[in-house]
Amino acid sequence: MVDANPATAYEKLLNAYLPARQMLDGVPKPPEKADAYQLTLEGALAGYGDTLKNDPIMPDARKLAHETGMSQDQFQKFVGGFINIMHDKGAFAPMPTDAKIAEGLIDPSLQGQARAEAVTGSTKRLTDARAWVDGLKDDQSGYSAHERAELAMMVNSPGGVALVERMMKGGRQQTVNPGGQGGGDANLQAEYEKRLQDPRNRDDAAFAAETREMSKRVFARR
Repeated sequence: MVDANPATAYEKLLNAYLPARQMLDGVPKPPEKADAYQLTLEGALAGYGDTLKNDPIMPDARKLAHETGMSQDQFQKFVGGFINIMHDKGAFAPMPTDAKIAEGLIDPSLQGQARAEAVTGSTKRLTDARAWVDGLKDDQSGYSAHERAELAMMVNSPGGVALVERMMKGGRQQTVNPGGQGGGDANLQAEYEKRLQDPRNRDDAAFAAETREMSKRVFARR
């Protein structure tokens, strides 16, 4: 039976509609674009963040998640959870710390002050190699997206850093600035060199990250 009072009928209709609308609004939705998915790794997996971020498989994983309609939370739970399972099953090799990578670049027989100075120098080498890789642009360097992703993973080991350094010196095209030189002005370069001597680069993750960002500005590609 139709309610004779329009206001009462409208109120009943609204009360029936709102819960359904709220339910629809609460349904998880995917981001607008596949590359908007973010993956956060914590605890024992925190050190794998940069490596997985640059892994060539991740764009395909994001694309598949987007086609499936996964929300950001669902992507994080599923992909992060799967990576945790792989880690627990021993699928990932232990990720060396930056300090270990830097130590792997020096003569192991060095001791005392000579060793400390060598570690400072190798820490700079690691920072510069990562900045060079981060600064590569596909339209200037001649490296494909896949190649740049592989290079980004290489700078997580002493041998990989050494190989990248050889590429820095040779370059792919003349538009690549070998060794990343000349990207910043003299003041920024001096500030960067001073910052590299700070021991917090080895102990403070946030400070080290800021140093890497400064390195990107110093060695910015043109």
